Amino acid sequence: MKITNNYIISCFRGEDGHWLFLLFMYFNNIYIGLISVIIMKRRGHLSNYIKGQVTIFILVAVLLVGIAGGILLFSNKNNDASSRAPANLKQEVGQIDGVINDCVNQRAIDAIRIVGLQGGYIILPEKYIPTQFSNIAYGYYDGKNTLPSKTIVENEIKSYIESTIPYCIVDDNFESVSIVKSNPSVRVSIEKNIINVDVKIPVSVTKKNDSSTFTLDNTHSYKISVRLGDMIDTANLISNKQVKEGDYIPVSYLLEFDYNVIALTADQNNVVYAINDDKNKLGNVSYSFLFGAKLK
Repeated sequence: MKITNNYIISCFRGEDGHWLFLLFMYFNNIYIGLISVIIMKRRGHLSNYIKGQVTIFILVAVLLVGIAGGILLFSNKNNDASSRAPANLKQEVGQIDGVINDCVNQRAIDAIRIVGLQGGYIILPEKYIPTQFSNIAYGYYDGKNTLPSKTIVENEIKSYIESTIPYCIVDDNFESVSIVKSNPSVRVSIEKNIINVDVKIPVSVTKKNDSSTFTLDNTHSYKISVRLGDMIDTANLISNKQVKEGDYIPVSYLLEFDYNVIALTADQNNVVYAINDDKNKLGNVSYSFLFGAKLK
């Protein structure tokens, strides 16, 4: 079965989520490219002269992909910070805390969706399969299982969130206060059926007319209902089967899993495995984990 535009779309859309997937994928390559620049800069791989350009681009990109996020399934534990703030700062602190909460959730969802579409990575390794919709890392190459570990995937999600959430708060939106942001602290844990995300980004809020100050430092915690851990385990089973069987594995083997697993022909030397979870969706869109296989 060969990868085509219509086939890719039909694989990942939900019954009512066709528009959502199209919108997400339309901006996917541009957005991932911009995020990659941000993360590489944080890792010291880029020079400083692009900082201003990156800031402008990332603000636009966050807005575009945020639109594509749709209605999401998650649970959030977050204490009301405004109840602890001085009376003359309660309104602003509550608003800022709400912006952070919503934005952090969306950035976590974006990261989880992207690592699924790119074989477990935000920043792709050197070798990957380019397609019209996303670049897909190899999970099988030269006869070896090359899938990333869960720890690597956790760190990819973590780096993405760390790099994007400072742009959640735009100072000009809060004219009555001065805002100073500190570096965020992020923890990501991938379990079988749940992804735990804990984010803390200290923000100092100061009233301009009387210098009252409050530090917003509560932790935003989320449990996101995605079977990514189990899907990574499934991908490893498929890759290990490929190692054992060689270039081709029986289609009947792919039917044994609790997912809709499809082998898509990218070209004569490359196959893309798509593990689609039709039972557990983000909004109306099925969650998918893709990885490439390099045939001999």
